[in-house]
Amino acid sequence: MKGIFTLIQLVVLFLSINKEYGILKGQSNSENAQTLLTERRFFRLISNDFSSSSRSFSSLLRSPFGYQKNQFTTVAIIVGSGIASYFFIDEPLRDWVQGIHTPFLSDAATLGDYYGMPYTPLTIGSVLYFAGYANNNAELRLTGRAVLESAIYATFFTSVMKIIFSRSRPFLNEGNEKFSWFEFHDSEWSFPSGHSAIAFATSSTLSARIGNTYAGIALYGLALWTAFNRVYDDKHWFSDTMIGAAIGTTIGLAVASFIHSETKPNEPVLFGQSVIMIEPIPIYQFQLRF
Repeated sequence: MKGIFTLIQLVVLFLSINKEYGILKGQSNSENAQTLLTERRFFRLISNDFSSSSRSFSSLLRSPFGYQKNQFTTVAIIVGSGIASYFFIDEPLRDWVQGIHTPFLSDAATLGDYYGMPYTPLTIGSVLYFAGYANNNAELRLTGRAVLESAIYATFFTSVMKIIFSRSRPFLNEGNEKFSWFEFHDSEWSFPSGHSAIAFATSSTLSARIGNTYAGIALYGLALWTAFNRVYDDKHWFSDTMIGAAIGTTIGLAVASFIHSETKPNEPVLFGQSVIMIEPIPIYQFQLRF
């Protein structure tokens, strides 16, 4: 009798353990399934964002073909200003800036150098992107993507131009008129300024996405400080930084408008023949078509 009772206890214990194990196993499977779904969602999101970025790049390449008279006028003014700087400003400004060096200013100027380096927007963009993903905040994630896109595009276009023009850097003391054409040495990659392009691309993108006056002033101030740093460090002529700034700003505003079209497709955007006003800063308003 005692043996039977013990056997019954063992059976009950076995059934209890088996039931509990089944529950735990079910929970584990559920968690695994949830993890799998999360991973699939993440990679699907990455894939979709990559496809959207590819379309943005394609749109950016095609955008000049949709320019109208006022857009070509803007481009002509920028190019003309660059040529004027080349003839009348580059050399005198370089001499003046090299004459105002101080230990304090040299230390302060490095901030602009860091801000214009590629890893700065790559870090900012990555942090915003994954923070947005983790918090299920699409706007934050897309802002991060916009920063990454604008920095990559700015780097691409300026790198191609650097190789083509192969302008000697100021510190070589060969004058601002030397263009070697299709060189692959950093010392011959003065035009245009990649740091300035990246800095202005980052600032214009963030400014357009944030839409706050004070944030915009601070961001464009950082970009201007980067341009100053490049002349101060004798790495670029003024015309290099001016054209780099124009390239970066154009790319930043264009990318911001492409992102805008994804989140608010029913509103006019800077795409094709549609126009959107980019006005994060009251003192910096204009229209462009992309």
